[in-house]
Amino acid sequence: MQELGAEVEGDAVLAGQGHWLRSVLLPILQRSRVPSYLIFGNSDCRANLAPLRQDAAAAAPHVHILWNEAMPVAAADGQPAFTLLGFSLVPPSNHRLKVGAAAAAAAFGAALQP
Repeated sequence: MQELGAEVEGDAVLAGQGHWLRSVLLPILQRSRVPSYLIFGNSDCRANLAPLRQDAAAAAPHVHILWNEAMPVAAADGQPAFTLLGFSLVPPSNHRLKVGAAAAAAAFGAALQP
């Protein structure tokens, strides 16, 4: 069974993005030791979310990956400072497909105008 995202984007896109997130980005953030908060967005394949979270939890606990959730963030003294909201649209397909759909919808709408 294919993961959500692979069926729309294809296995190569899903694998390539997953490889970059886990083999390039995560090691950079791991070395930085700076608390980092990532929010999956329009061009991210949702199928890469769980593996990235699993790798981050094991290798870089200061890296947090948010998706449709709120996370309290503490100040240096440990007191609550603010709440970070990770609510973004992560559709099964990336923005390339949505741009094409939006252009088609706009052309169709324009054609309906008197």
